[in-house]
Amino acid sequence: MKLFEGKALCSECHTAPHFTDGKFHNTGVPTEDLGRFAVQRSVELRMRPYPFFGHRKAFRTPSLRNVAQSPPYFHDGSVPRLRVVVEFYNQGGTSPDKYGRSPDVRPLNLNDREIDDLVEFLAALTTEFSMEPPRIPVDR
Repeated sequence: MKLFEGKALCSECHTAPHFTDGKFHNTGVPTEDLGRFAVQRSVELRMRPYPFFGHRKAFRTPSLRNVAQSPPYFHDGSVPRLRVVVEFYNQGGTSPDKYGRSPDVRPLNLNDREIDDLVEFLAALTTEFSMEPPRIPVDR
């Protein structure tokens, strides 16, 4: 959790308790999809997260609850494993197009152990539950 909230910058967008801020962000995923910008009718001038860029190639921050149970990842399902997602963010995104990218998405300089620890933390956000029918006592 210390990495999640600190060096890895995850909590900038994935805030507790649902581990999402519910906002739209351009995280540097290589895509031609314009994301939120394609349906946004007006762009208000604001400083964060995107000065002057609107929501170009921005997608809603997903919740990280049960994230280990929901591959593939990103809006287009292009990443099959959670570790690859963490490596992606460690690089600061991989799209060569940096226009409108969130300022919080930048190289993190995590080492292999820190990446492993972060993946384990994300896996710990899984909730175990069962779907058994309720047991209702019957009066005789």
